[in-house]
Amino acid sequence: MDQELLAGITGMKLAGRRQRDFAETGAVVTFFVNASRGEEATTTVRLGVVVAIAKARSLVKDGWQVFITTPDGARYGSDEFDELLKLDSARPSS
Repeated sequence: MDQELLAGITGMKLAGRRQRDFAETGAVVTFFVNASRGEEATTTVRLGVVVAIAKARSLVKDGWQVFITTPDGARYGSDEFDELLKLDSARPSS
C-alpha cells in the first residue's frame, strides 16, 4: 500500500478516536452542517448534535440538501437526523 495513503488512513483513524475520546469526556466536539441548493453551498459548524440538527432542519425546510458530518467523520443525511440524535442520547453523560 502507498505510504502516503497509509499515513492518511492512520491519521484519520487517530483523529476519529481522539474526537470520540473528547465526546466521552464531555469536551467540546464539532459537527459540520453542509448544505447545497443549486449553485450555492454552505458549511456551518456547531458545537453539539442538538444544535447541529436544529440548524440542518431549518436549512432543509428552506429547500437545501443537507448532511451533518460528525466528529468521527460519519455523514448523516436529512432522513438520518433522528438516528444521529439517538446515538447522542445513548452516549454516557458526564
